[in-house]
Order: sequence, then structure tokens, then C-alpha cells
Amino acid sequence: MAGIKPTRAQAMADAVNASSIEANIKQQQSGKGYAIRELISSAQEKLQNAEDLVSKTEGVIDSTKVTKKIVSDLLAPAQAIVSLLDAVADVHPAIKVVAVIVKGVIQLELARHENDKQIAVVYFTMSSLLFLLGDLDPLFGDEQELHQRLHIRLDAVGDTVKDFGNFCEVYYRHKSITKLLRSSGYKEKLSGYASDFADHKKELHVLLTSQSSLKVADIQVDVKKIVAFIDAKTAKEQKTDELIEGMGGLDAALKSDKNLDELAKKLGEKMDTSTRRAVRADIDEALKANVLMFELKLDRISQHIQESVEGSTKTILLKLDEGPHMYIEDPDVQSIWKEMGSRLSAKTRVFLDAVHSYFSRKFIQHELDTGSPHPDVWTLHFLSKIIFYPSIGDGIDEDSSGFVSVHEVNSFLKSRPKGLNWSVAQWIAFWAAAPYKTDVEHQSKIESMVSSLESLAEDVLSQNQKRVKYFCGITKKLNLISVYDNILAFYGESDENDGTYEALEKLRVAWRNLELKRIKANLEKTRYRLKGVEAVAIITDGRRVEQSIMCLIYLLLHHHMKIVKLATVQTVSVAEFEDMRETWEYLFDAFDQRLDTLLEVWRQQRLDTSTQVECYAGGLFKRWHEKNQADEDESDSEEDDESDYDYSSGSEEDEEDGDEDQEGDETGSVDHGRELASVLSSPTKGKGETIPENLLLYPVPTEPEDEDGLSTDDESDWESPAIRRKKADAEMRKRVENIEEKMSVVEDLLRQLLAIQGHGDIKQSQDDQVDNGEHPASSTAACNLKKDLVDHDGDDEDEQNEDDGDERNEDDEDERNEDDGEDDGEDDEDEDEGCSDNEESDY
Repeated sequence: MAGIKPTRAQAMADAVNASSIEANIKQQQSGKGYAIRELISSAQEKLQNAEDLVSKTEGVIDSTKVTKKIVSDLLAPAQAIVSLLDAVADVHPAIKVVAVIVKGVIQLELARHENDKQIAVVYFTMSSLLFLLGDLDPLFGDEQELHQRLHIRLDAVGDTVKDFGNFCEVYYRHKSITKLLRSSGYKEKLSGYASDFADHKKELHVLLTSQSSLKVADIQVDVKKIVAFIDAKTAKEQKTDELIEGMGGLDAALKSDKNLDELAKKLGEKMDTSTRRAVRADIDEALKANVLMFELKLDRISQHIQESVEGSTKTILLKLDEGPHMYIEDPDVQSIWKEMGSRLSAKTRVFLDAVHSYFSRKFIQHELDTGSPHPDVWTLHFLSKIIFYPSIGDGIDEDSSGFVSVHEVNSFLKSRPKGLNWSVAQWIAFWAAAPYKTDVEHQSKIESMVSSLESLAEDVLSQNQKRVKYFCGITKKLNLISVYDNILAFYGESDENDGTYEALEKLRVAWRNLELKRIKANLEKTRYRLKGVEAVAIITDGRRVEQSIMCLIYLLLHHHMKIVKLATVQTVSVAEFEDMRETWEYLFDAFDQRLDTLLEVWRQQRLDTSTQVECYAGGLFKRWHEKNQADEDESDSEEDDESDYDYSSGSEEDEEDGDEDQEGDETGSVDHGRELASVLSSPTKGKGETIPENLLLYPVPTEPEDEDGLSTDDESDWESPAIRRKKADAEMRKRVENIEEKMSVVEDLLRQLLAIQGHGDIKQSQDDQVDNGEHPASSTAACNLKKDLVDHDGDDEDEQNEDDGDERNEDDEDERNEDDGEDDGEDDEDEDEGCSDNEESDY
């Protein structure tokens, strides 16, 4: 057979197969190249469009003419560059690091509600730089020297992108008055970033074209036009510059509170203590202070992007008709999902029933095979009791919908503490009671600290009293965040349970210590300051608010108490307490927003929201929700009686339970108590002792500081953001109604005026009547009309004076009347009879 030659047909078939295989290989090799060329073409078109927009910009940029469409067109290349870098990174791993940074920074910008045109044009410059990487040859850099030089250049680009992203975070956080007064400084920084990106582009272009075989597509960007675009001023910026110049320059304006207040008033802005501090702050110092928080945020965004990429890749498995269980990563849970026969989601109770059934069989089989119980057999105590299902469900079900999806299950499994080597059965059983017990433990410590905080507030130096009282306003909202008292005895913890709860307690303590260490490390990076609601998720590594808020509250209060304690022996800056209070307000806002999300989910499912709030997460949101409801009822109807519930303290039943807990609570560990005691009972530092390192963010003031912005009004402290928004909307509606009412009066007066003018030659008639010695009737009507208008304007002035607390001085009014009537002569004597001739002629 070996010597038999293949037939012509066989030879032709082999040739066809060989050519087909070769064609497929070429197609696969060119597939990514084709995709990259398409992405280059798309990016090039958007870059050219943005370049045209910049070229058309001349002179002053009118804010009303810079539409969202223009800003969107400037950012469009950045979106295209993200897709291009993804594709190129697959064939050239060298750019993966910079690609991750760029994607994170661009995603943050695109997620904003409003994008600034000056920042958008710098993103265009950055995009034109990164566009060069689209034509990067996969073989480029095989030479060691070129490879190293490319890495150096890309690292430098990545650093500049991060610096620019940090600038954007700080810039967007500032109020409009700060941006106006610091406009020149911001423009200078933005022009600097544009120039840096242009320099990087030149250097990268030289490097990439060092290989003669490499042709690089490019869009020429005129840096001068970019700088001109940034430097162009709006009408309001020009007005601000003129006002500042009239005060002797920016430095002179910033030094005087009076000047700043005057500037804010003339610009239609508000100025308070915190805004003054932001305006006076050095831009570079503000950027430096925000670096660590931004890096945490960028890491979190990058992690989320990576998870999304992995998830989208794995969804391809669903197309293989192997079943959605293949999407689940853990083999045990994968088997459970397959046994259930569920698709992409399942009812939480059905899933947990299947979990119990699966592990029961697995543990029995283990004992049959080995003759000894499975190490995790104790978990069946929690997996078998329906009473624990809601708590376990809260840990898995991210949106509290009553269903768990494959995505939620995978996220839950990934969140297992690294380094503790917990099994799936242990992790699920942990959520039955351990998080609740930890919250109860933290709550006990928090209550003790709040009590001590109130005592310390009475002992601070006189110059710190108003500042500390301002900070202590957080306790009203803080008391609304609490879980039920310890009810684990109801679950059977006090019964004989052959070590079941002891095993759970070991897991709980390990988790609690790990969580304390993790969140504390993040807080230390940000100096225990939260700048924005999103910072809460960053500090807690993306965990839901209810899962980490008690630990976060404990650590924040623990640290801030040290500063309050320091205020008993030395002056502490107003800015220190403002930052501390701001941090807590962001935390409360995050808590309130999470509750709003949960309430909406429950409403959509036609569930009783009050019952859900009472049961969810150990009643963590219960008091907060009740206070919101009480405020809403009060705002809806002012006639309703005020709620009798005292939100500043627990009910009688709560107090009794609290007393019992203090007598018999053994949940707190020794280490936990010692850490607290070190703050509450450590000796006060003497005058000669130094301040703890990194405790204070601001220097000790050497002169008296302005405290006007430190409101100690208790009522405002009670209101949640939702209630404040509702009251603001109601006030706005009332103002609109008043305006509509006044417009209606004006319309009626105008109709009367038109009716008078429609009766022929009014002037001739009036002259005839005067000649005959008669009082002109139309003149009387016109006079009455004018008086109505004057009276109406007077009512408006009275309202305004009442709002401002000012009263018109009669002497001043007499002087004005005297000035206005000097030339009227004898007409003043006719006021009682009608209007003067001058008044008639006005009409």
C-alpha cells in the first residue's frame, strides 16, 4: 500500500484541503488585524471631527453655545481609543498596563453627568497621542533596546494620564465659584497637560518610526489651538477677572473675606467657610492630597473592568448548549445549579434548599467512605434551618429581589476572604448569623463611643466648643443606624449544640479582624476623609453599604474621637472639623441612597416596604426609614401631629434589651475591647507632648478663625437628603405659584390699559374735559392703574424686605419723595384728586 500512488482525485482533494487550511490560517491571522484597521478608521474619523471643532473655536466661548453635542464630539475619540487599545493589547501585551489606566480614567469621565469643555479638549489631545499605538507592529520591540524604550515611554504616558485623571476628580468636586476665581490656575494646569501629551506624542512617534518598516497613522494636533481653546474665557469668567482686577488682583481678593463675599454676591454665587477654604487652597496641594483616594478609585474601576471582560468572555459558554451551570465557577455550586435545572436565576429559598440537600448528601457519603464526619458537617445546622435563609439570602442577593442569579452567585463566591481557605459550605453558613453578630458587637462599641464623645464635648477648650458641637451633630443621624439587639438566643445559640456556634464564632472573629484591617488600611490611605459618596464603596472595596457600614462607622468614630480628645488641650482648626463632618455626611448620603434603591426594588415587586425594611439586614435601615417617613408625613401635611417616637434614643423595650446585653454580652473579643479602650481611657496628652503623627490634616491655627459657616441648628441635622430634596422642590413650586399669581395680576392690569387706549383719542377727550373744568375720567382710570402697579411693586418689596429682615426707613423715603417731587411744583397739591400731568403723560 505504501508504494501505491494517490489517484488524481485524491491529490486534488488533498490540495484543496491544504489550500483551505492555509486560507483559514490566514483569515485567523488577519482577523484581528482587520478589526484593528476598522477601529483605527473609526478613531481617525472621530479625531478629525474633534480637530475641526477645535479649529473653528475663536475668541470668547459662550457657555450657552458650547452644547453637549460639541463636548460629546470632543470626548468621542476617547471612547474609540478604548476599543482600539483593547484590540492592540491582545497582540502587543506591552501596552496592557497603560490601556487599563486609560480605560479607567476615561470611564470615570464618561460616567459624569456634566463634562467640562476644557477637560474634554484635553482628552482629545490625549486620544491623538494614544492613536499612535493603533499601528504598533506585533513584532516591534523584539530588540531588547527598543522594547525597554517602549516600556519607558508607555510608563511615562500612564503616569501623565493618572495625574490628569486626578486633576479631573478634584476639579469636578469644586463648586462653580471656586472654578471661577481659580480659573487662571486651572487653565494653566490644563494647558500643561495638553502640552505634556503633545510631548509624549512626539517622543513616541520618533520611537515607533525608528523602524523604517513601520508606518504610523496620525492626526496632527495644533497644541497652540488647544491652548487657545482652553484659555478662551466665557462672559462670566471675563466679568470675574474684571472684578478681581478691581480689587487689586487675586491675592488681594483671596486675603479678604469681605472681598470674597462681594465677589460671590456679584457673580450670583454662594460663599461659606468651606468654600473660602477651597478657593484659598493651593491647587497642587489639593491634587497631592487626593492622589491616594484617586488611586484607590482607579484600582476599583480597573478591577470592575477586568471582571466585566472575564464575564463577557465566559458568557460564550452559554452558546455551547452545555447549560448555564457551566457559567458558575465553583464545582460544588455548579453541580447544585445543574441539579436545580435553573437557567440564569433561581428563587433564593429554592437555591438554599438545594444547597442543603447537596451538602447533606456529600457529608453523608464522606462519612461512609472515611468512617469519620466531614469537617464541615456543623454547617448543616445553619443550612437546614429556614430561619437563617433570609440572612444568607441577604449576603448573596445583591438587589434583594428574592432571586439569585449566576452572576450574583459568582460574585458571592469570589468575595470569600482570601488567605483563610474557607470552603463553600463554611462561607454560606457564615452568613447565617456571623455578620449580624459582628454588627451587634460594633454597635455596642459605637454606642459607648458616642456617649464618651458627648462627655468629651463638654471638656474641650472654649475656642473649640462651637467646632466640636458642629461635629457632634452627626450623632443624631448616627443613632438612626442600628440593628436589633442580640436575638441569637432565639435561634438556639444558648442550647446544647455540640460546638456548632463555637465553629461559627471562629470564622466570625477571623472575618471581623480581616475586615477591620482591610478597611482601616484604606482609610489610612485617605487620611480618614471621604470625598464624595462614591468614596464609601472605594473604602469598603466595593461591598454593599449594609455589609460594611458598622465597621466603617466604628473605625471613623474611633479616629475622629482622638481629634476631639486633642481639642481638650489645644486649638484644632475649623477646617479639620469641617472635613470630619463632611466625611460623615457623605457616609449618610451613601446609606440613604442604598435605602432608596432597596425601596424601589421592593415597590416594583409590590411588597410591603415597611416589613421589608424591618427584616432586611437585621433591621439596619429601620430607624432611618421611620424617620424619613415621619418627615415626609410632616411635610405632606402640616396639620398632622408630630411623631411621638424619640429618634434620639431607643424605645423602652430597646433600652431593656440593651441593659440585658450589657449584663450578659460576651460577643466582644478582648482585642476589640482593648483597641477601643486605648482611645476612650488613654491619658490626655500634656502640653509638652507632640501631636500623634498624621492625626491632623490641617496645621494648628495661630489666629482666631471664622466660624460663621458652622451651623449648630439641630433641625437640619435630622433631615435626610431625600427629605431635603423634597422640601426644596416644594419651596420651588411655591415660588413658581407666586410668580404665576403676580403675572396674572400684571396681565389684568395690562388688559385694563389696553381697554383704556382703545377708546379713541383719549388725549383729546381729556383736553376737552379740562377746558370745561371737568375731571378727566380716563385720567382717573390711568392713575388708578398706575397706583395698582405701584402698590403691587410695593408688595413685592415688602416681601423681599421681610425675607432679608430689613425695614424701609421713612426718612429715606421722604428724602427720595422730596428729590423726585422738586420739579413737580403745584402738582403735588393735586395728588389727592388724581394724578399729575407728568404721571398722565407716562401712560
